[in-house]
Amino acid sequence: MLVQRLAKNILALFLPIVIFFSYMPTAGANINKKPRANISSYSIWERIAAEAELNHLHKHPHVKHYITKYSKDIVHINSITTHAEPYLYYIIEELEKKGMPVELALLPMVESAYKPFAISNADAAGIWQIQSYTGQFYDLYQDKWYDGRKDIKKATNAALKHLQALHKRFAGDWALALAGYNAGGGRVNQCINKNIKKGHATDYWSLSLPKETMDFVPKFLAISHIIQHHERYNLKLPQISNKPYFATLNINEQIDLHAAANLADITFEEIRRLNPAYKTNYTRPQKIDTILLPIQKINSFRQALNNPATSKIKRVKSITEHEKFHTVKIGETLCIIAKKYNTTIDAIVTNNQLKSAHIIFDGQRIKVSN
Repeated sequence: MLVQRLAKNILALFLPIVIFFSYMPTAGANINKKPRANISSYSIWERIAAEAELNHLHKHPHVKHYITKYSKDIVHINSITTHAEPYLYYIIEELEKKGMPVELALLPMVESAYKPFAISNADAAGIWQIQSYTGQFYDLYQDKWYDGRKDIKKATNAALKHLQALHKRFAGDWALALAGYNAGGGRVNQCINKNIKKGHATDYWSLSLPKETMDFVPKFLAISHIIQHHERYNLKLPQISNKPYFATLNINEQIDLHAAANLADITFEEIRRLNPAYKTNYTRPQKIDTILLPIQKINSFRQALNNPATSKIKRVKSITEHEKFHTVKIGETLCIIAKKYNTTIDAIVTNNQLKSAHIIFDGQRIKVSN
C-alpha cells in the first residue's frame, strides 16, 4: 500500500510537467506560422510570410539600416521580384522538402537580382551565383555547350545542398551559414577562431568578415522583411500564384531553342530565361537533354514535336551551317552584337574562346551563330 501511495504521489507531481512540455513547440518550430491547410490558397508572397523562420534576425541595427535604404528604392525591389516569377514556386517547394526556411528563396535577389545569365567578376554564375569549384563539387557539369551553374533546377539543388552543409557546419546558425555561402565556410571559421582566442563572441554580428559579407546577410534579411510587410512600404508585388510555373521535358535529339519556342508558342526570350544553362541556342548534341517550358505549354509542345508536319522546323542543322562572322565596330559591345545576331553573349565568348565578355577591340573578327 505504501508503495502504491508513493507511486500515485509521484505521478500527481510529474503529470502536470509532462503535459506542459507536451504542448511546447519543438526546437526550431515557428509558432507564428499559419496553418499549412490554408497555404494552397495563398499567393507566393503570402506563403513566404506565413512560413518565414528568420524574422527574429530582422531587429538588428545593420538590418534596419538596409530596410531604410531599400524602402527608398522600392522601384528596384519591385523589378527584382518580377525577375523571380518563373522560379519562386519551384525553389520554395525544394526548400520545404529539405526542411529549410522558405525565405531563402529570396536569396538570389541579393546574389543575382534573379537574373539567370548573371556572371560576377569572380566568375560566379546563375541566379545562385555559384563558383566553378563549388559547381564541380556538386556535379554541375560544364562544357562548351552547357553550364550547369545556370541550370535552374540543378543549380537550385546544388545551392540548397551547399546551404544545408554550411548550416550543419555552423551548428544550426543560419546567419553564419549565409555568411559562409558568401565568403566561404573556411573564412568564416577563421574569423570565429580569432574571436575565440580573443575571448570575443562568435556570432555573425561579432565577426570581422569582409565588408561584402557583413553586408550580404543584412541585405537579404532586409529584403525579406520588406517583402513580408510590402504594404507598409508601398511595394506593389507582382501577382505570382502559388502554383508550378514550369515543367521539365526530356529531349532525345539536339534541338534549336528558336524552333522549340515556335513549337511551344512562346517567345524566344521566355525559353531562354527558363533554360539559361545552354551557352548557345541549342541543346547538346548526342545527349538526352531536358528543357523547361511553361507548364501549360507542355502537352501542345509534345504534340507538335511528334507531328511529322513539324519535322523540318524542329530539325537542327549542323552548327557550321549557322556560322557567321562579325567585325567589331567602334562602340560595340558583346551585348549589342549578340542582339544583332539573335544569339547570346555566352555563345560568342565560347565560340571565340574569349577570356572576358568585357574585352573586345575595334576591327576584331568574331564568330557568331545565327
